[in-house]
Amino acid sequence: RPGMSSSNSSSRRARVSTLHTADIVKSGALDVLVGREDGSLEVWGLGDGSASPSASRLEQAPPSLTFETSLQESIQAMDSGNITGGDHNELVVTTYAGKVLAFTPSQAARDPTGTEMAILEDQSVSAGSSLMGSMLGTGSKKKPGSQAEEATTKAEKERRYKALEKEVDTLKAQLDKEKQ
Repeated sequence: RPGMSSSNSSSRRARVSTLHTADIVKSGALDVLVGREDGSLEVWGLGDGSASPSASRLEQAPPSLTFETSLQESIQAMDSGNITGGDHNELVVTTYAGKVLAFTPSQAARDPTGTEMAILEDQSVSAGSSLMGSMLGTGSKKKPGSQAEEATTKAEKERRYKALEKEVDTLKAQLDKEKQ
């Protein structure tokens, strides 16, 4: 019961305020997304999507916690979808105070300005290692699909560069207009 304390209370979690399912981690299986009254946000993976969900499969491979964070206030609602237009589904969460937050598994979100990507690209050209491997801290190890990751990173870098060029041109035009 709320307000009750016992020796067990430190291990108990807050009440669930909202549930949602979506393939956020791109495993092929739906992930269970849990929002709690204390602001905890959890993403539980149900393995890969190779087999249909069944009680026996869940006993063999129980759900695993793939992401957890605390928002420090009650989560009221959540939904998911392709918001940024990339390859990933993002999660949108609303809190009791009215905050609207979005979470994405996209690696590009780690470096919104592109500065880290540019530095790592210069290092990878001289060292001969992959860009995504450098960003993820794996050194020069090649992972399967690294060429696809590099192509995605290159496309993202070009998109950001064009957006920055456009913004600079707009700011220059505004400055020239103000000077007159």
